[in-house]
Amino acid sequence: MSGILVIGVGIVRLLTARELVQAGAAVILVEMGEAGRESSWAGGGIVSPLYP
Repeated sequence: MSGILVIGVGIVRLLTARELVQAGAAVILVEMGEAGRESSWAGGGIVSPLYP
């Protein structure tokens, strides 16, 4: 696996990037604002920690 560019880093993309890094990929995150604070902030309780 080689380098991967992730554009826009809400919770789903942050978790995806984490999995890619754990699999050995080099990941670059690009976000216009603060990472994980846009739509993830608005939908705070939608992603449940109960399911992997």
